[in-house]
Amino acid sequence: MTVPAGEDQATARARQEAADWFARLRAGASEAELAAFAAWRADALNSETYDRLARQWEQFSFLANTSLGRGRDLSRASVWHRQPIVRVAAVAALLVLIVGSGLLLRVGMQPDPAAAPVAYASNADAVRTVTLADGSRVTLDRGSAVRVAYSASQRQLELLKGRARFDVAHDSARPFAVRADGGTVIAHGTIFDVALRPGLVRVVLLRGSVEVRPDPVIARGAPGRMLVPGQASVYAPGKAPSPPVAADPADTAWPGAMLSFEATPLREAVAGFNRRNAVKLALGSDRIGNLRITGAFAADDPAGFAEAAAAMFQLDLRRQPDASLALH
Repeated sequence: MTVPAGEDQATARARQEAADWFARLRAGASEAELAAFAAWRADALNSETYDRLARQWEQFSFLANTSLGRGRDLSRASVWHRQPIVRVAAVAALLVLIVGSGLLLRVGMQPDPAAAPVAYASNADAVRTVTLADGSRVTLDRGSAVRVAYSASQRQLELLKGRARFDVAHDSARPFAVRADGGTVIAHGTIFDVALRPGLVRVVLLRGSVEVRPDPVIARGAPGRMLVPGQASVYAPGKAPSPPVAADPADTAWPGAMLSFEATPLREAVAGFNRRNAVKLALGSDRIGNLRITGAFAADDPAGFAEAAAAMFQLDLRRQPDASLALH
């Protein structure tokens, strides 16, 4: 394996493996592959490298569908219509180029404009929070997985297994839709949970409003259900969603203890996480420490908090030799 200048062997290997995993998951993954991916991602360097790649791909997909991206010479994009094994190899090669060089549109190819899904999975023993390209946050319960496909006109997600909380960034031009086992939840700047259970799907709304819609093909004419905060609805595949009912408080407490901040200096927020976790956070300068952050974050997920802060303030997130995470 050729190691780029300034990159150690472990980082180069993680980058290549992340690209390989991304390509395999994008082509469709079995339960066994999702489990293997979650085990691989348990390594902190692997997890950080994959998440960085996924965010870059989301941004690349979005830009490729803007007027700027559509104006590029994309004559070589025919590779996306070849056999799947060629397509997976091409995806992996392109991802290595994107991660290694930081290039987006200049690579001369665009992802499939119809869908460029990114898969995220959590380990069996930990809740995981990821920040998406638009600032939305997805918190995955233990042993859960979600697929994300963003374009210039829509934000489409699919809950593959388990349970997830979606904290949606407002974007009136791009609907945010989560598909789960024969139904879809349509959201607009809101927070809600979707859980896959044996034979049914449960939706709980915490903030804002959502519409729970049955699949129009298998539940023709069945009504959708609008929820208000504190309500829940369930549906079985091919059936209409149930009328809204009051959600059980236990339905909303699953992410565990949260740390809430309201215009809090970043240095104080970091100190709060450092008191509770073995993985420590560090700030590269006093200026960064003075930035003020607002939001609620899982107390046992310092990496998720650091990713969110990096996205909010356009900072670099770096893993240090001592395994701490530093914002610069």
